[in-house]
Amino acid sequence: EMTDLLLEGKVELNEGVKYAYGFFDRTVMGQRAVGHGGGFPGICSILAIYPDLELTTVVLTNSDGDCLTVDEIIKEKLLG
Repeated sequence: EMTDLLLEGKVELNEGVKYAYGFFDRTVMGQRAVGHGGGFPGICSILAIYPDLELTTVVLTNSDGDCLTVDEIIKEKLLG
């Protein structure tokens, strides 16, 4: 119950994207995805939780944006 409260989107940011207590809640390739990414010069990270699939992916890189490319490849392989 508390996990659902934490992860369920509260504020709509864009069509199909909501934000809740530090997590984005959206649909990715037909699957609900909850997570967050971040970066800084030399750092890029993405956490993606797919609750309905009982799947979590984490991408951590020592680069400015390569984690975005890796995340796209993961989504294509796992969800495509």
